[in-house]
Amino acid sequence: MTAREIIIKDTHRGLYYEDGVLQKTLGAGRYTLPRHWDLGFYRTPKVEVELVDVRERELTIKGKRF
Repeated sequence: MTAREIIIKDTHRGLYYEDGVLQKTLGAGRYTLPRHWDLGFYRTPKVEVELVDVRERELTIKGKRF
């Protein structure tokens, strides 16, 4: 098996989890993630990356009139 590769755009950040625990935040770029192996006596952590959009958004809130 080969490793997985992800690309994170400059408008996003990646939350890097190992076995469900947040380890670090990834910036824009190309990353190679290890495969998960569970052979009984040897186990690598399960790695997941969740993408988060960090672009600014404009929100209009109408005020109440009294």
